[in-house]
Amino acid sequence: STVFGELPAAAVAQMKSRGVKLGDSDQKAPFFACGVSLVIHPKNPMAPTVHANYRYFEVVDPATKKPIWWFGGGSDLTPSYLFEEDAVEFHTLQKEACDKHDPSFFSRFKKWCDEYFYLPHRKETR
Repeated sequence: STVFGELPAAAVAQMKSRGVKLGDSDQKAPFFACGVSLVIHPKNPMAPTVHANYRYFEVVDPATKKPIWWFGGGSDLTPSYLFEEDAVEFHTLQKEACDKHDPSFFSRFKKWCDEYFYLPHRKETR
């Protein structure tokens, strides 16, 4: 999906409060965002469900008129029946992709995912 338009001044102020460096202005700001999301629910219960969601977001700093952009998203594996080798392969591939950019990414992002995808009724992460 793709969306674009103007972020209201309140949204610009909220983004700044969360650490996005948007200059000194709290004016409206043009933005563009796009993303792709997929979910695979195999019929075979021995194959895990896989979810991935990746997005790109760009906003034009109202003070400097320069674009600020970032990527976000992630993926997870939710098996009906856990096969340790599937989990090891999934996380190995994720780590290899992260390590190409920054060796600290995988452990940081894995921690975030484990907290976000915690299933309290199962007392486990996805």
